[in-house]
Amino acid sequence: MVSPNGIGKEAFCLALLAGKSGVKRISRFDPSSLPVQIAGEIPEFDELAWVDARERKHVSRVVPLAVAASTEAIKDAGLDPAAMSMEQKREIGVILGTGGGAQEFSEEQYRLWHSGHVKQVSIFCIPSGTMGTLPSEISMRFGFPGYSHVVTAGCTSSTDAIGYAYQHIQSGVLPMFFHQCWVPRNSREMSPVWNQLKQDSELFAVYVNDRVSLALRDGRAFTDDGDELRTALTALRADGRTALYDGVIQGLQHLQRGHTNRRVLIVVSDGGDNASRATYADVLALAQRSDAVIYAIGLVGAPPTDEDENRGLLKRLCRATGGEAYFPRSIEETAAVSAAVARSVREQYTLGFVAASRGDGPAFRAIEVTVTAEGRGRLRIRTRSGYVVEP
Repeated sequence: MVSPNGIGKEAFCLALLAGKSGVKRISRFDPSSLPVQIAGEIPEFDELAWVDARERKHVSRVVPLAVAASTEAIKDAGLDPAAMSMEQKREIGVILGTGGGAQEFSEEQYRLWHSGHVKQVSIFCIPSGTMGTLPSEISMRFGFPGYSHVVTAGCTSSTDAIGYAYQHIQSGVLPMFFHQCWVPRNSREMSPVWNQLKQDSELFAVYVNDRVSLALRDGRAFTDDGDELRTALTALRADGRTALYDGVIQGLQHLQRGHTNRRVLIVVSDGGDNASRATYADVLALAQRSDAVIYAIGLVGAPPTDEDENRGLLKRLCRATGGEAYFPRSIEETAAVSAAVARSVREQYTLGFVAASRGDGPAFRAIEVTVTAEGRGRLRIRTRSGYVVEP
């Protein structure tokens, strides 16, 4: 947050609570000849803390302001661009709203040119003077090679940019967007999962407390509308005990009612169970017979954990089906983990073969899949631990 009445979100909030205005007499130039001599400037801002001195003369003051705000937003969101893969960075877009852009920069270039100081005019006077370059500065600064756009609609530019970013997230263009500072994927951290699925996906949710029930309204079995699923989940209340095993079994059984070839069950839980009739052995046996892949987002605390929490159970269940268990430590990490699950769902490969039948009843056969690629070193692969051969 970079504002006339505070730099940084804490300073800005304190100024608002105190009723402090950032509007004062203009100090960046002599306003004495103007009928209006007040404005909302940003004083005491160290531009060189955000851009190199040699670079500063080639860009508008808007650039260090935007970099400062974006840096705080990225940190506040729990993201570390330096630690992100290129694939992860491609999933972050930038939408910047501006009503004026780099006007002061362009005016300075005109002044230098018309006053005979031609050699002092920046060689970047044209690109740096356009509004369209501003989001690119953010994209390049943090290494985000994806979608980069500017919205300019006068005084409502910033608000419009938020709306456009939200619409793009809803439609599945990208799971994350910057809007000057940060626009989160959605207020519900699980949104990246259903936002990135195809329109013909069959979505459902199972609600688990003392009992197990389907979460969609009017008893609907499936929906292809991510917003409908989000609404259903938002209406749920976390109370009572936890019949996790019963919930996973109902989820696996419900998947068989679908019509898609790829079936995925995402379990959001701490892994604890204190109300199920079924046992873990029942869950594992059904999972091994199912063609579903199970992912888990473990909502567990840092040690010492609640006695009902069970990381190991979630890990074993996911490993048996070729999925993976994640254990985010914060709301921000939960959003990042949800995006990782969504990518895994999209990027699966299916390998099939026909196994010889047996006559002595159902039997579990373990499998091992190895992958090699020249010049790629050791590759890590996730697969099912095995399958059940029926007689």
